[in-house]
Amino acid sequence: MHPKKAILFVLALVLLCAGTASADRPAIPSGIRAPGSISPLRVKVSEVFLRNCAGGSCTIIGTLYLGDRIQIQETVREWVRVLNIDSGLEGWCKKSELSSQKIYKFARVRPSVLHFRSCGGMHCSIIGKLFKGRTMTVLVHGSSWTKVRLHTDKRIGWVATRYLVFYN
Repeated sequence: MHPKKAILFVLALVLLCAGTASADRPAIPSGIRAPGSISPLRVKVSEVFLRNCAGGSCTIIGTLYLGDRIQIQETVREWVRVLNIDSGLEGWCKKSELSSQKIYKFARVRPSVLHFRSCGGMHCSIIGKLFKGRTMTVLVHGSSWTKVRLHTDKRIGWVATRYLVFYN
């Protein structure tokens, strides 16, 4: 075969393979990195059950916890097959339980007094007052409201996110 034809053949083969590889793989949703991404995703809720297949009725095979570093292996609709980078545990969970943002495990009250509420909203009843410096474990970190567990008495409630200082 002539060298120019061989180069064109190899180039066409490479382009053909590159085009079919992405068509065979499900699309990664916005805000979620592609499989094998350098920067790992993190679990954004207090705990996530890993399942043996993509579905809520599949068998639970393990648990991921808030802040665990994971890597996506495969995506099927709203489910992702993930690998826990630290433990090697692999399974399926909902992609809504993952975040590419840095996840904090703890928070501290910034203002002198902060209302501790029964749910995440101004309409929710105030179940306590937290004072400056009070520490807590973050269970769900939301943009407006954060669900927390107090360190001293283990009560669970919600506080306005903007009044917290987060740390690990």
